[in-house]
Amino acid sequence: MLIRIGFAANRQLPEVETLGQDCLLADGMFDQVTQPQMMAGQRASRLHFDDPRVLALFTALTLFLTLPEGFRHATLRTWMAQALGAAEDAYSPGRMSYDLRRLRLRGLIEGIPHSHRYLATDLGLCVALFFSKVHSRILRPGLPQLLNGCPKAPNRPIATAMRRLQQAFADLFDQAQLAPTQI
Repeated sequence: MLIRIGFAANRQLPEVETLGQDCLLADGMFDQVTQPQMMAGQRASRLHFDDPRVLALFTALTLFLTLPEGFRHATLRTWMAQALGAAEDAYSPGRMSYDLRRLRLRGLIEGIPHSHRYLATDLGLCVALFFSKVHSRILRPGLPQLLNGCPKAPNRPIATAMRRLQQAFADLFDQAQLAPTQI
């Protein structure tokens, strides 16, 4: 039994590493994930890119992908409560079921037949890795630099570029000599 689980994990690891290095989303996929959709005759609500709960779900998918037998509702619920900094009671089983349904309807996870376990699909892994990487590597470090809220960042190139852009717009409006219209 353990040998079989070990081989399954070893087979899955190169696939995960490949997805981690090449996780570009096709045109329209971002909207397909982040906008409400009708899937299999059911409404699948949106997965907001900036929602901490959605980011925690995607992070969980990347964490649980190495489990050869998938993950359970209860295991994911416990992890989600911890990731959101809430008591487990605050993240109810109904809320977890709702989140799993959103992921399942979009094809990001699939249920394992004859069990109460789920596996992330290839699409689910790609989307989860993409969202997680963009948030942790671009948005979190980039926004403070953009808003000049990160004084320790070397040269703050984003803030400098943004100031130049704002100045260029101000110069363009001054050159156009746009005056307010009077009625």
